[in-house]
Amino acid sequence: EGTAVVSSRVDEGICYVNLTKEFLENMPESMQQQENVVYSLVQSLCSLSDIQAVQIAVEGETMEYYGSIDVSIPLS
Repeated sequence: EGTAVVSSRVDEGICYVNLTKEFLENMPESMQQQENVVYSLVQSLCSLSDIQAVQIAVEGETMEYYGSIDVSIPLS
């Protein structure tokens, strides 16, 4: 809730999406809910024809982890 997309671009099939700090501030506590958030974002973007993977950043900084989920590399 409250998260907005700051910017996005697609380069060689990877969608680089930059989100506002609310993405981290409103992170669910449970690992299952964290997985649901990441899965929903990645699957929604990968459903577009020219996107094979998604790299998540927050306020311009690539993240290592979203809770316990490794998001340091593009996800598909």
